[in-house]
Formats: sequence, structure tokens, C-alpha cells
Amino acid sequence: MPELIAVDNELLGMCAPATIEQASESRTRNSNRASPPAPVESKTQDGATDCEAELVAYRRCMQTRDDLIRKAKAAGLTEVRIAQLTGHSRNTVRAALGHKSK
Repeated sequence: MPELIAVDNELLGMCAPATIEQASESRTRNSNRASPPAPVESKTQDGATDCEAELVAYRRCMQTRDDLIRKAKAAGLTEVRIAQLTGHSRNTVRAALGHKSK
């Protein structure tokens, strides 16, 4: 049986879609990264339009992933716990923290 992981409800809200100002600031700060494409309106595929919007929100959330992982480590969480809570591998967590591979 998989281990149940207690999650603070405040943490769930930390990855909410970015506001227009945040997205603009992110594009300015990370100008070498491509901006997420705007969702394409489709009259025949409402589900596809919804999925596109969700994927754009996911991309915005993922752009802050490394900062959030570093913040969690600074707050005292272990790499293992961060990996459990995020669903990322420990190698991904280590990479976000800037650890060099052995």
C-alpha cells in the first residue's frame, strides 16, 4: 500500500496559475525562455481548449519549481521529503538544488 503523505493546504495554493503581471515579469527575467503560447480557441473541441489552458497553467507553475524546491530546503525539509511531496525524483530535487552529479 502506498504511503500517505500529509500535505499542508497552504502548499497546494502555492502553484496557482500566475497573474498577468507575474507572467510578464517572468518573461522579462527569463527572456531566453520561450513564452507559453496562448490557448487556441477551437469551436469543435471544447475539451482541447480546456486542456490547452491547463497545460499553459502547468508550464507557468513548473517555471517556479526550482525556486519552490530551494525554498522548501531552506525551510528545513529534507530532499527525500521534498521529493515525496512534489512527486519528483530525488535526482530532480538535487538538480534543482544545484547539487553536482557523482
